[in-house]
Amino acid sequence: MKRFRILIIAPYLSFQETAAPVIQEFPTVDFEMHTGDEFTAISIFNSYPPNAFDAIITRGAIAAILRQFTSVPVVEVDVSLLDILRAINQPGFSDQRVAVVGYSSIINSVKKVFEVLQLKNTEIYEVRYAEVKERVAELADRGFSLIIGDVPSVNAAMANGLRGLLILSSEDCIRQSVIAAIYYSELMEKGQEITQIFQTVIDNLKFRIILMDQIGNVIVDNRAFEITDHQTFKKELLLFIPVLLQQSTDRGCKKIGTQGIEIIGKRVSYRNQDCFLFFISLMHKGYASQADITIEKPLSVTLSPEFINTLQKNNPRVQAVAEIVTASVSPPPVLILGEYGTGKSSLAYYLHGLRKEPMAPFIFVRCNLLTRKRWNAFLDKTASPLNENGCTLYLENIHLLPIELQQELSAYIVDSAADQRHFIIASATNRIHHLLSNDQFLYPLYQKISSLHVILAPLREFPDSITDFSQIFLTAANQEYQKSIRGFEEGVVALLEQQHWNTNLSQLKTFIQQLVLTAQGAQITLKEAQTLLLNDNTIPPEETEYLNYSGIDITKPLEEIERDIIQHVLMEENMNQSAAARRLGISRNTIWRKLHA
Repeated sequence: MKRFRILIIAPYLSFQETAAPVIQEFPTVDFEMHTGDEFTAISIFNSYPPNAFDAIITRGAIAAILRQFTSVPVVEVDVSLLDILRAINQPGFSDQRVAVVGYSSIINSVKKVFEVLQLKNTEIYEVRYAEVKERVAELADRGFSLIIGDVPSVNAAMANGLRGLLILSSEDCIRQSVIAAIYYSELMEKGQEITQIFQTVIDNLKFRIILMDQIGNVIVDNRAFEITDHQTFKKELLLFIPVLLQQSTDRGCKKIGTQGIEIIGKRVSYRNQDCFLFFISLMHKGYASQADITIEKPLSVTLSPEFINTLQKNNPRVQAVAEIVTASVSPPPVLILGEYGTGKSSLAYYLHGLRKEPMAPFIFVRCNLLTRKRWNAFLDKTASPLNENGCTLYLENIHLLPIELQQELSAYIVDSAADQRHFIIASATNRIHHLLSNDQFLYPLYQKISSLHVILAPLREFPDSITDFSQIFLTAANQEYQKSIRGFEEGVVALLEQQHWNTNLSQLKTFIQQLVLTAQGAQITLKEAQTLLLNDNTIPPEETEYLNYSGIDITKPLEEIERDIIQHVLMEENMNQSAAARRLGISRNTIWRKLHA
């Protein structure tokens, strides 16, 4: 059986004498006893090694000070009604002006006794340690002659020329405090054992557990695995907090670097405050490399009002669609058309944010990477948000879906009434109309996703907006790269307006980012812009039609570009792998290997 160790700090000399016979009754407890006060208590405690004691027993101000200093349980010795009666049962007590000044542990018992005895010439004051001297001095000025209380009250009375009467704790009160200290020590021991068991379980889990407070401080982290981009990972967790403050649970999937992770967040109470418990698991390798379906936090995409205003100025129908989405409890499906890089995904995020439930999951499906197996696995997953109501389902480049997946998606929307339960947004290039006319895109699916249309114009049709977009991208790049470029030298914007931005906003944004990173002064100079344009590997104008026609993102890694090209050629050849292999100059086995890499 474990021997508990208890430190007793006696608030007055006779306390030790009273406690001596009591501690003899507990042979399985090791006691250390010292006489001290509010000034020496911490020094006494610090004179012993860390973790030397399971509990501390003391009284009054000493107990209050030690509780602020240590996590070791501090048990306060009480005073009984008999202790108070013994203190006031003295000759001449009723003839004096008496005040009781003390802490709540004494005052509560005093009030009960004085109510029973109906003592009317006595005033009672519950005080904190810092208030004792001021209160006693005030009572002295008012003509009180006797102060009853704890050691600080008696000392203050004597300093003001008054009589002080100390209320002593009896053996019974000290005995009860020892029993309480042993009880708390046993609870602490059991708690530590349970904590060790849980810590062992947590340390051996395959998923990562993080407990975080409201400002992002990490309280617990079992570090079951490492996330390579730690800063981005923490930012993603912080995006959950505003949502979890409104609802108790949330979930999301995200690709961070090359790692695909699933995050489940829960709001929990920890030490009387709202904290957030995250369960993080790694997705399988195929998910991490392809990122075909992600559950995103729209708060992570910051769209400036200036960006939206400029987009609406170039595309008046955006405002009309935005008003419909804002006014609708269940917005109708929206199809966003436009060349590559015209801001289709940005508009999808914007429309989601206008919903009456902007914190609902935003499911980002990259149709050019989606496989039938992944789509069915996502639907079959119990925790999939699509099994609930109110999500935003964004189908990027839906025109690149193979016919069999179009059939799967169309059947899902009809069978589950997804267009009524969720907000569906799809994007495509104008090639979708060519596919419709050649029976390579299902008309029933097109009808389901296109209740509302938005066509985003290419940048070359609105060269005047290049000035606005350039300033917007400059501000964003300054924030992202912690730069302070103030603007463009005269002639730079005019030069930008003369360019044929084949990939529209995407290319312009990348170009401005490169200018910000390479700028030498406080402004971007004309020479810096001209030099970068000479080195810029832009697509020749004659190839623009193919790019817009195919919708292939050339900013992706080479492996993903190859996969997109194969998917595109397969669609043009009506999924005939032999014909696609002949056009690409590779074997059918190579096509299969690259698609499933």
